[in-house]
Amino acid sequence: MQIFLHNFAQNSSLIDYISSILKETSNIHSLKINFIHNEVSFINSGILCSIIPRSVKHLQISITNLDEMKNILEQLNQLLSVTFYSPNISNYHEDIKKWIQLKRKKSLCRETLQRLRHR
Repeated sequence: MQIFLHNFAQNSSLIDYISSILKETSNIHSLKINFIHNEVSFINSGILCSIIPRSVKHLQISITNLDEMKNILEQLNQLLSVTFYSPNISNYHEDIKKWIQLKRKKSLCRETLQRLRHR
């Protein structure tokens, strides 16, 4: 399932929108959530993690900073793979790579232009 987001006036309406879509589905294994990047976080990653079903094993998601990456990896333990999209990914690639090596020793981390894949 892919969700592309833009132009929500309030984060609460955005969370309600995503939550209602996910409630209408069952047994999702792959989820992609993209949004247009800017300097401010588009959505609270902690709240977003709370509405992502445990059946999701593969996540592709837009992020704005290192803390969002960490939060997603800490809260969604069921993930087998995650791909992060960000125009600034190269700014914190080394930091997340070190963090992943400490927290998830059997993981693989690859960087490409504007994305980071964790497996």
